Amino acid sequence: MDKPNNNFDSALGIGAGASTYYCMKTFAKKPINKLIAQHWASYTPEENELLRKGVTDAFENSGLKQKGVTLIHVDKINRDEILKDFAKKIEEIVNNFVKKYVKSRKKAISSAVDEGEISEKLEKAIKMTSKGKNAFYHPFTKQIMINTKEMPFAAFHEMGHAINNNMGKWTNYLHWGRFGFALMAPVFVAIGLLKNKKVEGENSQGIGDKVATFIKDNCGKLAFLAMIPTLAEEGLASINGAKLAKKVLSPELFKKVCKSNSFAWCTYLVGATMIGLGANLAVKVRDKIAQPKSVS
Repeated sequence: MDKPNNNFDSALGIGAGASTYYCMKTFAKKPINKLIAQHWASYTPEENELLRKGVTDAFENSGLKQKGVTLIHVDKINRDEILKDFAKKIEEIVNNFVKKYVKSRKKAISSAVDEGEISEKLEKAIKMTSKGKNAFYHPFTKQIMINTKEMPFAAFHEMGHAINNNMGKWTNYLHWGRFGFALMAPVFVAIGLLKNKKVEGENSQGIGDKVATFIKDNCGKLAFLAMIPTLAEEGLASINGAKLAKKVLSPELFKKVCKSNSFAWCTYLVGATMIGLGANLAVKVRDKIAQPKSVS
C-alpha cells in the first residue's frame, strides 16, 4: 500500500525543486552565454556609421512606418524623457483595453504601470537600451527602442520583430503566441512539483490524474517544447532583418550582422535548453526528497 508523503517532506521537496528550476533557468545559462558573446562580431566606428545609415535606409524602405512603427534612438541623455513617454503610451493602451473589457480593474492595472512591477521592467529595459546593452521592439506601442550609436546592428533584428508583428497574419500569431506558450513552461514545472510520483504498480485514477502524471513524467521535454515558438519567432525576426540588411549593407558588413544575430539566437537556445533541463532536474530533486513511501 502507498503511504502519502508527510507535509514537511512535501514542502521541502517542492521548495528544493523550485529552487533548482530557478537557479538553472536564471544562472546556469550565464557562463555559456558569456562564451557565446565573446564570439559576437565586433564593429569599428566606421562600420557603426555605415550601419546607422543602413538602418535608416532599411527602415524607410521596409514599409514599417506605414504600419505605425517608429524607430527611436535611446541614450543616457534622453532616456528619462523616452521612459516617461513610453510608460504613458503603455498606460493609455492598457487603460483603453481595461475600460472596454474589464472596467472594475482599471485603477489596479493603471497603478501597476505607474509604480509597480511593470514600471520597474520598463525602466530597466530603457536603462539597458540607453547603455547600448539591449534593444527591443514593443508590440503595444509599435516602437523599436535602440541606441543607434552603440548597437546599430541590432536594429535589423528588431525590425524583423516588427515585420512579424505587423506584416503577416501567421507571423503575427507567432509573435503573440510565443508569450503564451512560454508561460506554459512554469505551469508544467508547478504540476511536476505538486504531483506525487507514482510508485511501482500504482495506476492513474481518471483523466486528470493521467494528464498530470504525463506532464510530471515528461516535464523537461514539455518545458522545452513550450519555448519552441520563441525560438521560431526569434529566428524569423533575424531572417526578416537580414533581408532588409542585405539591401543596404556591403557583403562583408552584412555577414558580420548575420553572425551577430546567429550568436544572439544561440543564447535563446541555451535559455530554452536550461529551462528544459531545469524542469527535469527540479522534478527529480523533489521526488528524491518527497517521494511516496511504500509500506506493507
